[in-house]
Amino acid sequence: MKQITKLLAVLLAVAFMLAGCQTADTSWVYSYQDNTMPAGVYICMLLNAYGDAVNKLQEAQNAELAALQESVGDDYQVDTADLISNQKPKKIYKMELDGMPVSDWMVQRAEKSVREYYAVQNKMRELGLSLSQSDVDSALASAASAVQATPEFYKKNGIAESSLALMLQNEYAVHQLFHALYEEGGEFEVGQEELKSYFDQKYSKIKMMYFLKADESDLSEEEAADSEQAAKLVEEKNQALRQKAEGYLTRLKAGEAIEDLHTEYEKEVAKESAEGTDDTAPEVEPTKPGDLDMIVSESQSSYYGEPLIRAAFDTALGDAVLTEDDHFFFLVQRVDILEDPADLEKYEESLLHEMRYESDYLPKLEEWGKALELKVNQAAVSRYVPSKLYHERNA
Repeated sequence: MKQITKLLAVLLAVAFMLAGCQTADTSWVYSYQDNTMPAGVYICMLLNAYGDAVNKLQEAQNAELAALQESVGDDYQVDTADLISNQKPKKIYKMELDGMPVSDWMVQRAEKSVREYYAVQNKMRELGLSLSQSDVDSALASAASAVQATPEFYKKNGIAESSLALMLQNEYAVHQLFHALYEEGGEFEVGQEELKSYFDQKYSKIKMMYFLKADESDLSEEEAADSEQAAKLVEEKNQALRQKAEGYLTRLKAGEAIEDLHTEYEKEVAKESAEGTDDTAPEVEPTKPGDLDMIVSESQSSYYGEPLIRAAFDTALGDAVLTEDDHFFFLVQRVDILEDPADLEKYEESLLHEMRYESDYLPKLEEWGKALELKVNQAAVSRYVPSKLYHERNA
């Protein structure tokens, strides 16, 4: 009897050993209520976290390089091989970000993404919202296109097309939920008066016509042969152009429409282009109201240039000013940005995004995500780690 008991004990021990040796199910990583997250979705989040980490590291490095260049001067040369964006993943993983190795930071960021993923779905369900069929179809088509374009990348990372589609559908849901919460009738509605106030403060509407300055390319070979004389001729041409622009400014201030002035100038330019040739001056269509309208923000100074942006914001409503940069003279007339309701309607979505998306909505998603009780498949989390990700720059 004792021998049988010992035999049963041995067999039981072996059974437990075999059970422990069986491969754990790592097809899912997290779950919330009846919603299980496929491993491919989590891997996508890890990859996104890697991209975020690289961007943060590169921004920090750019700031350091800018400071060095400012202190050393133009002689300072950056070795592009040292740039974060040129480093291989294995090296990136070992770098520090927010006081921890990048690989650990990625895992934390991925968990944050998981929680926000479920927070969005939970809130959508709470509000009775669902994606439109067109959004679902767009997500499916985008996923299929991405996998078809880089099949090796998705295969080696273990990301199924269906998982990528779920990620993309969630992105649609993030934006749908945002608008449901902050547009008219939403839980955190932003009213029209607040939108108007923000639009009026942060943007400026102008009517603008420009005059292209002359340079040496506008001179004949003979005129350009002597560099000193060429510079003098270019300066004379631009001085004459300035005087012309100032004349238009005077007429604009006197009440003439900038559209009429623009039409006149375009006809003059067309006529000059035909002088000395057998060609007739090209016909010029009259400039219509709205053709010269621009709506700009101060953040666009790197695109339009500081002189134009300052003229747009520093000029009093209804007034006009002449300004310039290295290549143009600008005749700028500032008008009331709230006069045409269609302008606010056109910008409403982007205004709402600027006002609430990062400052209010994303923190709410993070807060809601933290409050959720998720089930974690630790075997999957341990399996899908940054070091096992496949990158095109794998080292």
